[in-house]
Amino acid sequence: MEWVASWTQFFFTLALVNLIGVVSIAFILLSGLRHIRKLIDIPTNLECDPRVSIIVAARNEERHIRPAIESLLRLDYRNLEIIAVNDRSTDRTGSILDDLACDDDRLQVVHLTELPCGWLGKNHALQSGADLATGQWLLFTDADVVMDPTTLRRAISFALSNKVDHLAMMPEARMPSLFLESFVAVFIVGFSLFFRPWKAHDPESSAHVGVGAFNLIRSTTYRAIEGHKPLRMRPDDDVMLGKLVKLHQHSQGVSSGIGLIWVPWYSSIREVVVGLEKNAFAVMNYSIAKTLLCSIMCLLFLLLPFGAVFFSSGVTASVNLLIIAVLLSIGWRVTSEIRVRTLSIVFFPAVILLLLFIQWRAMLVTVISGGIHWRGTFYPLADLKSNRL
Repeated sequence: MEWVASWTQFFFTLALVNLIGVVSIAFILLSGLRHIRKLIDIPTNLECDPRVSIIVAARNEERHIRPAIESLLRLDYRNLEIIAVNDRSTDRTGSILDDLACDDDRLQVVHLTELPCGWLGKNHALQSGADLATGQWLLFTDADVVMDPTTLRRAISFALSNKVDHLAMMPEARMPSLFLESFVAVFIVGFSLFFRPWKAHDPESSAHVGVGAFNLIRSTTYRAIEGHKPLRMRPDDDVMLGKLVKLHQHSQGVSSGIGLIWVPWYSSIREVVVGLEKNAFAVMNYSIAKTLLCSIMCLLFLLLPFGAVFFSSGVTASVNLLIIAVLLSIGWRVTSEIRVRTLSIVFFPAVILLLLFIQWRAMLVTVISGGIHWRGTFYPLADLKSNRL
């Protein structure tokens, strides 16, 4: 029948377009990732130790704060101060920080009890810490990040030798299950394609990068861009800090921290869903249209081949199999790069569905509730949308 032939032709054409697309993506992604240097390959020798202020914002982090701060205190770097900002915690975070500060005068603890109007809690805490910092370099890092003792010396060496004003470093995420390892791999692929971190150093490119686990920035650059003030209401403050640096035409670099810096990212699927609620819609600039378009693209080009291979035949089935092979090859390459088990790639289709669910849930929750709830505080959508870069 004519309509059957038309649909057969349509699905073959779609598969062919999809194949061209995923091959192009594979080439862009894998060639791009090769240009990101591993920090572990950078020597630790420095002619001088410029003063570095490490700033950590913590709210209800009693589970992770001690090992994180202890790893910072073990850094092999002489000219160092650590400013830990306890942002209105209701658990033992503040007392743990005070105990650690008693044993090492390099650690300064700031206790915040109020949040000014028009600020997200974390962003205000980071700005408060930066206002007290005396370092030539500022390192913003999360309260659950653990670093190897040589990390900071290598990072400063990289930044000085490459003459960058801002260095972002991607950490190693340690997850408790094969499915969550698969989630990390898919997330890295999506993050890399969206932000193109390997182009961040190019002044002619609009690509930018920022990582909450490790944003190292010159103090003069941070002051010149007015710090976190232009990012008061940005839940994605880490990547937006990178965008702010780029908009002001300061130099930017990126490195891989695999083997040197790691974070126990999420311990369950529920934590993943809730944890990304604040970012998934923000990264789309709170646009329903952009969210819809992104979802359609993911469904057509990332999920459809896994289903279509069972319902197509002949050349079309072969093309879909080839698409799946390319997608899994990307997964194999990324998993080997970020030190997660290769077997995790078998969960890719399920993880893509989970990411779509997270994105749509975040959009619906934000729109219906009129804002986001983040760590015990409600932030109105109107205020969030007004803070654009």
